Amino acid sequence: MLKISLKALRKNHVPRLNILPVWLMLTLGIGLGASTSFLIYRWESIRIQENLSHQSRAIRNVFQGNLNQTEQLARSLAAIYSIYPELNDEQFEAVANQIFRDQSVVEYIGFSRINSETTDSLDLKNEIIYPPFLESRWLTFPHLEDWKRQWAIEKASQTGVVSTTITTLPQEDGEKSGFITYIPVYQDSLANLAIDQLSEKLIGVAHVTFSISDLFADVIKQTQANGFNIYLYELPIDQVESGLQKTRVSIDERLLFNYPDDLQNIANQGNLTKKCPIENKIIKCLESLSWNDVEMTLLILPQSSLLQDHWRSLTFLLVSISITGLSSWYLLDSAKHRQQQAHLIAELNLSKQELKGQKQELQELLEQLLETQSQLIHAEKMSGLGEMAAGIAHEVNNPINFISGNLDYALQYSQDLLDLINLYRYYFPQHLPVIEERIADIEFDFIALDFPRVIQSMQSGVKRVQNIIQSMRSFSRVDEAAYKFVDIHEGLESTLMILNHRIVHVEKYAGIEVRRNYGNLPSIECFPSQLNQVFMNLLSNGIDAIQEAIAQAQPPWQPMISITTEIVDDHWCVITIADNGNGIPEDVKHKIFNPFFTTKAIGKGTGLGLSISYKIITEFHHGQLLCESMPGAGTTFTIKIPKTLNRIR
Repeated sequence: MLKISLKALRKNHVPRLNILPVWLMLTLGIGLGASTSFLIYRWESIRIQENLSHQSRAIRNVFQGNLNQTEQLARSLAAIYSIYPELNDEQFEAVANQIFRDQSVVEYIGFSRINSETTDSLDLKNEIIYPPFLESRWLTFPHLEDWKRQWAIEKASQTGVVSTTITTLPQEDGEKSGFITYIPVYQDSLANLAIDQLSEKLIGVAHVTFSISDLFADVIKQTQANGFNIYLYELPIDQVESGLQKTRVSIDERLLFNYPDDLQNIANQGNLTKKCPIENKIIKCLESLSWNDVEMTLLILPQSSLLQDHWRSLTFLLVSISITGLSSWYLLDSAKHRQQQAHLIAELNLSKQELKGQKQELQELLEQLLETQSQLIHAEKMSGLGEMAAGIAHEVNNPINFISGNLDYALQYSQDLLDLINLYRYYFPQHLPVIEERIADIEFDFIALDFPRVIQSMQSGVKRVQNIIQSMRSFSRVDEAAYKFVDIHEGLESTLMILNHRIVHVEKYAGIEVRRNYGNLPSIECFPSQLNQVFMNLLSNGIDAIQEAIAQAQPPWQPMISITTEIVDDHWCVITIADNGNGIPEDVKHKIFNPFFTTKAIGKGTGLGLSISYKIITEFHHGQLLCESMPGAGTTFTIKIPKTLNRIR
């Protein structure tokens, strides 16, 4: 009745684990962290859109400014000729030199006189070209053969205003698109001439030519807009917007230029609304250009690299989750400790009552309990060691695998980056002084040589850790069934790996030589964790015996452990572990399997290792554990277990 009542009291007094604070912490922490991260993400997105809009306007303004500047150049050239109509080639070159000094996008400038005999047809003759090396290419340029150029010249000469057209420009290696601006030059001031006098007073036409590609290059240089895809259309902005949003309407034939020049055709770019991040409206990525008779539109789309600026929100989210996780873990751990303390207090109070009623029974069984308790403590320690080893191996294995998997990519990425830097150094050998100084400060050449070696060294270290983890998991086997067919050699190697620090570090010697004489063993049915415990006990005792023998050893003695495995009589697996230590004295050899018996110094042995090993082999595996030893000649332990336990169940 007493035992039943105490058992009921224990069941009723088990405290419950209070995890409500943990759930509250997780819910509030993750919720607040996620909502705040979302707000930061929204702010970052708005900031990115504002920056992109500002950069788009800057590109448009520089583009428009260059166009206006070339128009002013044409007006200046016409004004010079209207004042000095008889300007010769040498004087023209001096003037053009001054103009070209501040111009980076102008292809050429020229003045074409009107042949008085054919003024009505505006046949341009006696053309002066600058720079002079372009003269052979441009003197034969048919200004009037293309209807766009003819219309621009006629409009300029008949109205007296600047006229611009888009045309193809002759090059040594072909043609490219460009602008030609025409402005008429008259004998008198334009303000003093009537409309019907313009053709009569026309002297010639000044023209300024520049290529669209040079104009783009100058715009990119001034705005540093390397992260944008830019398209230039010969259409007003409303027509471009309409054409881009209608799948059946193509405006590609009105595309004048795109940057970069290898950019994919816009018709194959997919949904443009998604590609314009500014309010997801394509009109926000369009900029209008107006220049004399030409209306054009810039489509400016940011590349994906300009949109990846959300590190603040991601960082805050990770930090908040980490803090929440740590706080929740602390609360859960505290709750567990309080539960354990309450449980221990309850157990203690109940144990006092139980001890009073069982005092006589405990007194009679005290000696037996002491022995059993010691064995259980040792078994519990080994079980705890196995669980701890398995836990450590599991926890370390995931980050180690993550590191191992990423080191290969890190090595490849580092090589790719170094190759890219070498390409830059090859094609752009002239660096700014600040770059050269930085290269010298960080010893770039040494970094380029040593960085791949560092990663390879890390890979070797990770491989070593993985081997140790595998050995710990194989040794513990806490996640495996009680009976299992296993590789005996794997268990031996795992145990040797765990004891490696004792094997390789031996006083006066380079280490203990381990000779493996493994036979061709099949998988053996056994209790893997218990059998590994036996291997650990026997190998540890062998190492201890060798370390004791070192003090009296004389050359050519060398510390050695021999492990032999074989199949005997087709049914028995035999494992022999031998050392060349001092051996066991004859008068105590019959006691070595007794509980609590040990020949080691006080504090260095419990006397349970061989006793538990003997019990594991004989009772759990129905085998034999034999010992052969001679003083001064070493000790040999022989384990004999059946290949399968089905034979003796």
